[in-house]
Amino acid sequence: NNQVFRYNQVDGATVMDFGEARGWADASEVEIYLDRLYIADPGADQIYRYAPGQYTEPSPDWFLPTTQVNLQGLRAMRIDGHIWLLLDDGKVMRYSGGEQLPFSLDDSVARPTDPVDLYVSQQGDNAIYIADAADERILIFDKETGAYLGQYQAADGRPLRGLRGMYIDEARELIFLLTDEALYQQQLPR
Repeated sequence: NNQVFRYNQVDGATVMDFGEARGWADASEVEIYLDRLYIADPGADQIYRYAPGQYTEPSPDWFLPTTQVNLQGLRAMRIDGHIWLLLDDGKVMRYSGGEQLPFSLDDSVARPTDPVDLYVSQQGDNAIYIADAADERILIFDKETGAYLGQYQAADGRPLRGLRGMYIDEARELIFLLTDEALYQQQLPR
């Protein structure tokens, strides 16, 4: 319902006020980068950026008017200086300064059939991680070239059945995987 909640230990969860003029159609992704709050809105084919504490001020459109955008099927958004978008067909798009930059994933490996989450490294390893629920795996690609680097799958059984999301703690080299049944922590595959 286009609501963003903020949580702290004193107040708990509270609804953030974005004012009357926010104009969101179908906001689905929230990300913070350099203290700015980014909201992806596939319904409006737009990303909105808010400065700290200025959430009630109208946000200008982030994409340039000349940039062709189709955010339908958006599954995840991550920011590392560029904005990375994962779509439901497994395609990853990269944007900077409101414009799309050339990027494509290596097609020598099957594209994820049910991509559910994306992580873009912020330090060192220069990788993109894509969680693929259908094949119960994490695909790893080079962030600059899109080259396939490998994949992570469970050794036995099906513990990643119902894969829903992931987070990577680069400093401690850990990957956290959320499924319908559990939250797993694992050393990052290298």
